Amino acid sequence: MSQLSTGRTPGYMGLVVSGNELAQIANKIYAIQYDTIVFCEIEDFLLIELSEKSGAHGRHLSAIICKEGVGYEEADPPGGSSPGTLISIPTRFGRRVNGRVNRYRYHDCVYLSVRVIKRCITGESVDIAQFVRVFGDRLDGNVALWQEKMNPPI
Repeated sequence: MSQLSTGRTPGYMGLVVSGNELAQIANKIYAIQYDTIVFCEIEDFLLIELSEKSGAHGRHLSAIICKEGVGYEEADPPGGSSPGTLISIPTRFGRRVNGRVNRYRYHDCVYLSVRVIKRCITGESVDIAQFVRVFGDRLDGNVALWQEKMNPPI
């Protein structure tokens, strides 16, 4: 398989997930959990299918990847309190402290099912080698690590 000018192997595709739509869901969750959170922001992610299959469901597991190539795999929920698997979605949010809003000083995550995440897909299919920004060996290494977990392109 050929390589891009970055040295990344092309052909490993994923679906773009709208960060704005994820943020709308996260804002509803945060509104229930906290009274000081004013807004939440989430970047777009790439949803990929891993070669590993779930023993319980017999389907391929999913993961999301950000523009830095950092990602989160589908996993059992924390504490195992509910059936099914979830993906951790990192968020940035602002809080109201002493009447003032601190923009994006805080980071947290929400856990969403793959079914909910798939409702936020934009319809755009993108190569992981192009989705992750180009900035040195670390990001190239992140791309290669995720590509190793995916089925090779045909």
